[in-house]
Amino acid sequence: MNMNEFTKNGRIFVDMDGVLAEFRKGVPEEMLYRKGYFATLRPISSACQMLNVLIRSMPENVYILTSYLEDSPYAKREKLMWAMKYTDIDPEHIIFVPSSMSKSDYVMAKEVDLLIDDYGLNLACWQGTPVKFVNPVNNTKRKKYNHTLDYRDNPIMNAFRVQMLLSM
Repeated sequence: MNMNEFTKNGRIFVDMDGVLAEFRKGVPEEMLYRKGYFATLRPISSACQMLNVLIRSMPENVYILTSYLEDSPYAKREKLMWAMKYTDIDPEHIIFVPSSMSKSDYVMAKEVDLLIDDYGLNLACWQGTPVKFVNPVNNTKRKKYNHTLDYRDNPIMNAFRVQMLLSM
């Protein structure tokens, strides 16, 4: 089965902070403005592997969708460099959303679009299919989501689950 036959109109958006890169819980806000903060985030290797599997199977459909601090002189550039270091994403497929805007509104999400994110508010606002990414520090409230991916699961299986969701 060629997954591209099913996904011609659907896009996969993958969040960076807390999905592809570690989320540092309890970090003071001023740290987010320091040079090197985003550049030194550790990758969540299973999520990066999943993303790379998706990119290899449907490169035109896969995007990194990440918020950035508009008033930070470092955030956007460091996030770009981080993504280029740890993933196989085409730089044209990295979308930077000003932190004051909704991801769903920014990309004009359609019903066929899928968002993999760790942040409940982003998922709640998403116009397409929201997928909760469970990382080492989130989901403490054990909220139930229709679709979840866990960082502890096999990245190839997670990529397959994403492809199946997109084909529904």
